[in-house]
Amino acid sequence: MRKSYAQLATEYRQKYNQTLMCHTPKAIKAGAPADRIFAVTWVEDTEGLPNGKKLPCSPVLVAWKCTLLPNGKLDHPAYKHPLDPKNRSLYVLRGRNGSEPTAVFKPDSFYKPWSGDVSAEQEKAARALAKRKEADSIMRDIKAQLYRMQTSLTKLRQVKQILENINV
Repeated sequence: MRKSYAQLATEYRQKYNQTLMCHTPKAIKAGAPADRIFAVTWVEDTEGLPNGKKLPCSPVLVAWKCTLLPNGKLDHPAYKHPLDPKNRSLYVLRGRNGSEPTAVFKPDSFYKPWSGDVSAEQEKAARALAKRKEADSIMRDIKAQLYRMQTSLTKLRQVKQILENINV
């Protein structure tokens, strides 16, 4: 049975309001930033948003795109200084200079609640980055080998043409 919009809204508000979300390993493999943390909050209506920003529907989840720093703090677009992940100010609707949440948040299989474990998240990010770099390196090697093979093939064709011209 499909859930009504009201049921879905209630579920989202209870499950995601004022939570920190991060990308899943699947999303990171697909190229999503491993150090991206989303500070998700619930907006009951568009009155709460600065600059009269229009939302596709109301109520809705919105998120700030934060960056996880090596010291475990979050670089939040609404603040000049990094914030502790437990700081409730992460979920504001208005930032400095009238900034506002950077995205309407739609939870799917590419997001999961952030554990808050910086070392584990950074280790995962480092592993994903190492795998990506290794894959890029292998791809460069394959392209270089292909280029060398094409060059050799071109030279063989030239030699064949010369030999055919001699035998004519």
